[in-house]
Amino acid sequence: MLTLAQLQERLQELLRVTARQAGRESGFIQRERKLNGESFVSGLVWGWMANPEASLSELSQSTALCGANISPQGLAQRMTAPAAACLRQVLEASLELVASSGAGSGTFLQQFKRVYLLDSTTVVVPEAWEQIWSGGGNQHRRRAGLKLQTLWDYAGGRLHFSLHPARHSDVALPVASLPPGAVCVTDSGYFEVKRLQQLHEQGSSYLTRVPSFVNFFAATERKWLLSQFLQQHAAPHFDGEVTLTAQGLHCRLLAQRVPEPIAAQRQARLRQATRRKREPLSQEALALAHWTIVVTNLPPQRLTFDQAFMLLRLRWQIELLFKLSKQHAHLETSRSQQPDRIMCEIYAKLLGLVIQHALLLATCWDVPNHSLVKLAQTVPKSVFLLAVVLWAEPPQFDALLTTLRLALRSGCRLDTRKAQPSHFQRLLTLS
Repeated sequence: MLTLAQLQERLQELLRVTARQAGRESGFIQRERKLNGESFVSGLVWGWMANPEASLSELSQSTALCGANISPQGLAQRMTAPAAACLRQVLEASLELVASSGAGSGTFLQQFKRVYLLDSTTVVVPEAWEQIWSGGGNQHRRRAGLKLQTLWDYAGGRLHFSLHPARHSDVALPVASLPPGAVCVTDSGYFEVKRLQQLHEQGSSYLTRVPSFVNFFAATERKWLLSQFLQQHAAPHFDGEVTLTAQGLHCRLLAQRVPEPIAAQRQARLRQATRRKREPLSQEALALAHWTIVVTNLPPQRLTFDQAFMLLRLRWQIELLFKLSKQHAHLETSRSQQPDRIMCEIYAKLLGLVIQHALLLATCWDVPNHSLVKLAQTVPKSVFLLAVVLWAEPPQFDALLTTLRLALRSGCRLDTRKAQPSHFQRLLTLS
């Protein structure tokens, strides 16, 4: 867990040394006059952290706060492709801030060394950046998009992300190695037999949803469609050892029938997706919409049926993380129509999200029932104070962060609900 002194030191290193170096190496800064890499990066990051819809005038003010007196028009002219490259370089270096973890939660998750949630989200970028961030498309029109793959230690808070062109499928993206004793929770887009077998051989565990194209092979080497097998053997659920696909994935399969309204919603989404993609509708996918199916290499002695589906439910916390980045940090919205300026904004806002996460790790991550939504609403209120005391003596920085810690720890907890219990309440009931 980061101490406040370590956080101050690393933020200073990132926003001064790394930003100045990135400004020179990217070609953004030729000669330091009004603006340098430090004041440019800091001004944009603090400005958009405080107000995701900040105007050029507001960004000019935050840049002045960081030591560069530049007009709104002058700042706009500096948001070029090299400026975006500078911000991206600082963004990639910022991962060190969120590489350490905080305290874990007092639930059944403590039996695992780490509980990692792995998923990706796509951020739409200007078409002018399609050569770098290709989003696919056809011969008539190309699309541009940036895929943000995130590996998140749910209990400890450590974060690792990587940027990829959106046209790449999830299963093809490289994933950071996991320590032995960890468990990785993923959606069906990451289902790959070779990768799951490697995790098992390395002493790690997995829990992942199963895509509809996966077949089940019985001990007699009979090939079943999963929907047919579940129809005959699940009443109303299934939990047993199976062999999946011709590659021979020996695993534990758990299946739970869902209510008819949920199955109908899933089938409607399938029909809509196939119409949009102009693909044939899979009858097997329609049949499997009646089930939630996961596979794992964890035995029932370590993970009960109910705990397994609670672990799957936690995967939605990373969806919430993505949702907050787009709704609270306005990652996909901009006041500008200029492609290079929009890319500067995307990288700066992502960098702000990393800094915000580092603040949470250092102040309140040991509160197990913290609310991500309330935290995202509270931190921006103190951004400009933080920008000032970051360069002050350590006691002043500590004093502000200690006050912020009290506010976050007391006012940003999940509410206790009777009708719809929070994920943390459900975790406690199964521990």
